[in-house]
Amino acid sequence: MASLSAPPPNLSNCTPYAATDPVLGHIIVFYGSQSSSSPALSYPSSPSSQGRIEAHIFSCAGFQSYPKLALSHSSPLYAAVNHLPLQKQTSELHRGLAIAVLKYFSELPKVAKEALLRSQSNGAMSGEAQAVAFDEMHAGDLAARLKEVETESLATDLMCALAERFAGAVDLDIVVRSSDSSHEIDAESVPEDVEKILSGFGELTYLPFSKQKRAASRPASAITRPKSLKDTAEALDRELEELRHTEENYVAKLRELLGDIAKPLKQRRPSSRKGEGSALSPKDLDTLFPPCLEVIIEVNTQFLEGIRSGGIGDVSKCCLESFPSFKKPYEEYMQASAEFPQLLAKLTKQKDSSVSKRIQQTGEQKLRSLVIEPVQRLPRYSLLIDNMLNLLPIDHPSLGPLNDARGIITEICSLQSSETTERTTSVKRLQSFIASWPLHLQPTGRLITAIDYLDVMPPYNDNTSEATSSILLLFPDCVVFLRRPNSKSVLARGVMAEVDRPGGGIAMMAGSGTRRDGGGHDLQFTGWIDIADAKLAGSDVGTVLWMTLASNLKDGWDIRASGTSLRKLRLLNQYEGRAYKVEEEFAKARLERRMGRKMKGIIGLQEAKYEGLTLWSCVWGSQVSYSQMKQKGSTVVYLDIGTTGSTASRSQLVGDVGTDGVDIVFSLEESKTKQLRLECRSWNEYSSTDTVSYEELLPAFTMRLSSLLRLHTSPQHPPLTSALLSANRMLLRSLGVPFEGEGRFSKLRPPSPVKLINSILNTPGSPNKQRVGLMERTQSQMLPPKEQRPVSMLQRGSTIMGLVGGDEPQDGEGRHRITMATESPLRKLEDTFEALVNTMRMIGSEGVDLGPLYEIYKVDHDTVDFLLGQLVADPRSCRLEKDIGIDVVFVAFAKFLSSHWRDEMGPVISEAALAELRDKSGTLYPGDFEDFFRIFVLDWTPQNKRAFRTIIVLLKEMQEKVEAEDDKGMLTKAFTELLVGEEVNALDYMGLVDMFVGDMDTLFSGQCFLSYA
Repeated sequence: MASLSAPPPNLSNCTPYAATDPVLGHIIVFYGSQSSSSPALSYPSSPSSQGRIEAHIFSCAGFQSYPKLALSHSSPLYAAVNHLPLQKQTSELHRGLAIAVLKYFSELPKVAKEALLRSQSNGAMSGEAQAVAFDEMHAGDLAARLKEVETESLATDLMCALAERFAGAVDLDIVVRSSDSSHEIDAESVPEDVEKILSGFGELTYLPFSKQKRAASRPASAITRPKSLKDTAEALDRELEELRHTEENYVAKLRELLGDIAKPLKQRRPSSRKGEGSALSPKDLDTLFPPCLEVIIEVNTQFLEGIRSGGIGDVSKCCLESFPSFKKPYEEYMQASAEFPQLLAKLTKQKDSSVSKRIQQTGEQKLRSLVIEPVQRLPRYSLLIDNMLNLLPIDHPSLGPLNDARGIITEICSLQSSETTERTTSVKRLQSFIASWPLHLQPTGRLITAIDYLDVMPPYNDNTSEATSSILLLFPDCVVFLRRPNSKSVLARGVMAEVDRPGGGIAMMAGSGTRRDGGGHDLQFTGWIDIADAKLAGSDVGTVLWMTLASNLKDGWDIRASGTSLRKLRLLNQYEGRAYKVEEEFAKARLERRMGRKMKGIIGLQEAKYEGLTLWSCVWGSQVSYSQMKQKGSTVVYLDIGTTGSTASRSQLVGDVGTDGVDIVFSLEESKTKQLRLECRSWNEYSSTDTVSYEELLPAFTMRLSSLLRLHTSPQHPPLTSALLSANRMLLRSLGVPFEGEGRFSKLRPPSPVKLINSILNTPGSPNKQRVGLMERTQSQMLPPKEQRPVSMLQRGSTIMGLVGGDEPQDGEGRHRITMATESPLRKLEDTFEALVNTMRMIGSEGVDLGPLYEIYKVDHDTVDFLLGQLVADPRSCRLEKDIGIDVVFVAFAKFLSSHWRDEMGPVISEAALAELRDKSGTLYPGDFEDFFRIFVLDWTPQNKRAFRTIIVLLKEMQEKVEAEDDKGMLTKAFTELLVGEEVNALDYMGLVDMFVGDMDTLFSGQCFLSYA
């Protein structure tokens, strides 16, 4: 194995000190003195100043350990002591801290320093402050502010987070290059010198995704044959009779399916009457009963007629002639069969329809059996032919035709598991029992494996840290993270069983993860990431897998989980204690992504093991095919053969680093002395050259690769710098250390309150330009940009303190005059809203006559405009009579929300928000939807929150005062139209509004949802 980090030192013997730096953020120093002198105070010239200390420093820039540092005034590091406060320069403790911090600064990589100075979260400054960052002055200032902290588990937690890590498997690309870039080498024409070099990278191997065709195997039972010719003839007759009998029954079932079920359903026209018509659309019916079904009946009828008579010779000839015509119709039918489970469930769900009653008479199970019959018939042919082949002597003339016929059937069966169909089926099955799976997430290729693990949160202490039970799904192109809500949720084994389940039925075993009626989903989707952005390492004797994510999780609803760039996975069940096995699975998955199933331009795969590190190499014989890949492996080895011009080819190595995911580039060629020249280029201008023999190639290559892998797990590796800085910040926040102190390098102090008030009040002596700038900055923080504000907002002439007069003074002096508002326009809008709500309640206080709502198109719009004008002008003093029509109030309410309210507040709820809520309500657990809804409304204005709840509450109150279901439905439709407006079809969201009414008490709890009136 390749060691990626050193084991952490024993921090329990040192005293922790902590501070907050504006550039580094939080920093912790574990300090221990090895001086022979015990007094804490001594002058620099005293013998004690020549002692040694140990220091271990951790910040967002990483961890560094210094077991022995000399407190010598002749050391260049001693310059930091001169920048300590005078009273602390005599303290051995502070001198040691200053030297250790400056040592830490001097070893910080350039890329990490640049990232820290650019980081806004650390409060990094510009100009003069940047110029002195990380120098002796910065070190002295930071050392002076370090304070001792007392936390019981600090050392233990940090040692758990810094556990020694190893890499167990690496995937490579080996590209054979020649002077002619268009030249391609295939597996059969590999030159001897190339084979000799490739032998240093292990033996040729094969992986499960390598698609290799071979001749159909003879059954193992073929060696067991009847001893007499009489027994052989009788056995053959029985097999032929079984073929004829099963074929006759099969054709009869297909005719029953087509004539008694498919055609009547297709001929029945959709009906608007309740209880009539089909539950499926014409398009769905064509999918469930595809046109190729008639073709299958036709070709199988012809095949049946051909085998009704004759012996084994006639039957074998008929099979060979008939089976090619099976290919097209059966291929179409098998592709359509992926949709059968959902369509059958939809068809049988409406128990009241006449179609469903007809299906019940036929038998639901029989219907499912009939539609899947053609898919199951093909393997039956292979079994029957195998039985016949077992009975024939080796020299029988029918042996060849039967073998060829069996090969045709095998090829047709393989169409069922085509890559596209398999991927579509797998994703649909995963969506069926995983909540919030994004519709756009369609992983490429198969589900390779699923892994159970505990997701240990920072500070990664197994004994004290929070941990969640989770599942990881590995695809060739991405990694998907799932959460198990409870202990009864499906495990990884159940996920694999469901995806690999043969057939298409939707019924599953209890506990296997299906989304049951009323039971919600078994698993929750938490995010996904490209497999190239996941870097792995193992620790704790293979029981823990560390995963560094180069980017945040995508499509994740849990903000904390999505932003965690370093994860500790304690493996469970089949992968428990087998972190190296997971690393191998990831390496193979990356190879599968690059190679695919076509394997164009690829010579083969090599596997090599050296000192616990497994190298999986994909050997490319075509430079063109390799260069066309958009996502390459992180490590590539160019094998230069012939007269390639080594100097020119090596000059291209640096250009390949950082392109298409490449981190490490090797060049390998044979020198004139018959040895191998191994050159390497990587990030941060890394370069090396080795000359080795053929026998030394693997050890030398592994040594170089291991040292680079170690560098690429630290913040100095540019692709991971930001991710590791973020992970270390999160770890520091989780340690429970009471950080304090900013120092003279801290952020600028907040503006003086006196100056702030003077600038607002336009105190004489202050330039008018500065006063205006302050006000504009204040307003820009509270309001959207001027060009994006509604017209009414600009016309109000408001400031954050109140309202000013509408007339703008010409001299500019009154521009920031503070005047208290007599009445807020927003308050007036809310009063109008409240008046409309009270009017609706008044009308319904003594029973609700909903008759006018059924003919709302006949409403008198003049009355509506008069009512709305009164309410908008003076909502508090307007008095309305009880005999006012409910249709008038509804139309006035709708006009108010679509014009006055929308202009000032925006829509109560947008169409996009309604659509998202509708989708989430159908995919999330009820409890999860409640959490999602509370987060979803955080961006709403308080007025819109209250208005939305008030409308739902009012609908529920009015529904309780009517008994007829039609009246309740009319109210739901009318109130939905209030929310969505005239431009949107209210019928699409009536179900969502009904759900809000039913779950009102749960969804609208909290102070932010206090309703009007």
